Amino acid sequence: MTFHSMLKAQGFKRMKSYAKGTTCMISEDGLTAVDIYTETYGKWAWARGRGIPDAPCYPGGMAYHEPERLLEQLTQQPLTWKTPY
Repeated sequence: MTFHSMLKAQGFKRMKSYAKGTTCMISEDGLTAVDIYTETYGKWAWARGRGIPDAPCYPGGMAYHEPERLLEQLTQQPLTWKTPY
C-alpha cells in the first residue's frame, strides 16, 4: 500500500502541487490535507487538519513514514476539528 493509494481509497482527491516530488491531497470535506514527499528522506507524508494530532516539536500537523500509521489516525473515531485560534 502506498500513501497515494490509501488516501484515494479514503476519498481524498489530488490537488495541484507546485513543488517537484510533492503530491498534495485533500479530503472530500476539505478539512484534512496530506502532502506526500518522494524526494526528501525517502517517501513520507505530512498530514494536518481534522483528526490529526500536532507533532510535539512542530505544531500544525504530523509526519508519517508508513501509510498504515496514517490510516490508523484517519479512521479513529470521533474525528474532531480544533481551530488554531
